[in-house]
Amino acid sequence: MLKLLPKFPFRWVWLTGGIFLLLFIVLLLSRFMLHMEIDSKNVTAFSLISLLLAIAAGIGGFFGGTTYFSVSLTFYAGGVFYLLYLSWTRANDGWSDLTSIISFLFVAGLGIVFGVVAQLIRILTKRQ
Repeated sequence: MLKLLPKFPFRWVWLTGGIFLLLFIVLLLSRFMLHMEIDSKNVTAFSLISLLLAIAAGIGGFFGGTTYFSVSLTFYAGGVFYLLYLSWTRANDGWSDLTSIISFLFVAGLGIVFGVVAQLIRILTKRQ
């Protein structure tokens, strides 16, 4: 297993901020790849999505849920690659902007759910 920070240090805030920045840049990059206009509403929505997803992953690690953090971050990475793939190939012409962001959010949501399940399984197996 990946050696992560111990629970409760302030460095988790920096790690969460890095995840936020990375997700925000990728979401903006996908719009640039689709040659779409970006206005303040897009920037606000992308920053809110990035912030919520970064906090969802970071808070688990902050409280010692390294399994949750690892699983959710792995799914985030998969979602990012799928988002960029859909944006690059314009797989659904005319709908690429919507399908790429929804597919990313779906994969990220799966990561959170599977991360919670994996963390619960780890907790239960440690107790026995």
